[in-house]
Amino acid sequence: MKLLPKEKKKAIWMVIVLLLSIGGIIYVNFSFGGPSEPAVTPEEMDAAIQRGFAGSDSVPGAADTAGEDQSYAGKSLNTDVFSDPRFLQLNLSPKLEILPEEVGRDNPFNPLDSSPAEGAEESAG
Repeated sequence: MKLLPKEKKKAIWMVIVLLLSIGGIIYVNFSFGGPSEPAVTPEEMDAAIQRGFAGSDSVPGAADTAGEDQSYAGKSLNTDVFSDPRFLQLNLSPKLEILPEEVGRDNPFNPLDSSPAEGAEESAG
């Protein structure tokens, strides 16, 4: 297919914009991408491999929590927030009451102008 001069210019601009976009994404990813230091240092990895991955010794902090209830993440809960005056001033929202005449239709997908019986006949036929 032969490109006309106008289409050729448009195609060149599209390729330039595409390359600039890819370059920008790569630049931003390498500039602001992630932490510069690894999450696990090579020394920690070597120690974990030598120790083995089985048992509670391989999990940091597992030895000091053995036998305790693990139902929450922290050692103790701070309940000071419940005695805070701002918390005590909070009010419950009023109970939502729906009157029988406000209840919606049984099948919200039925057309508005037809009754439920008519809708059932049309779908069956």
